[in-house]
Amino acid sequence: MAFSPEFLDSPDFERLAASIPPLFPQTADKIRAVAHQWTENLDHDAQDRLPGIDRPTNVLIGEQDVFTSPRQASVVADAIPNAQLVVEGPGASHGLHVERPAEWLHHVRSQLARCASPLHV
Repeated sequence: MAFSPEFLDSPDFERLAASIPPLFPQTADKIRAVAHQWTENLDHDAQDRLPGIDRPTNVLIGEQDVFTSPRQASVVADAIPNAQLVVEGPGASHGLHVERPAEWLHHVRSQLARCASPLHV
């Protein structure tokens, strides 16, 4: 997980940080499994399949995301027909759902409403 400098300096970070360790692997076997998954993630490329997505799509990104940059997100959004690129900021990172849950939820609800419209059912 990566957070923006703004969130790391916020009063909420200490409370949140206390709840994070159980979410991460705690044994050698689990750490190896996560490392293997990360390697597989790096090797996976579905770019050629993106134009085949025929459902309403939002590509939601934090402007300071260090794992998936806004430039990379733009490439993904451009490859999906009728996709919308949403860059949340300033100061939002890869942990947008944790750092800014209200904004994240707004985007998710808007997307669900968009998908439920009669044009897309």
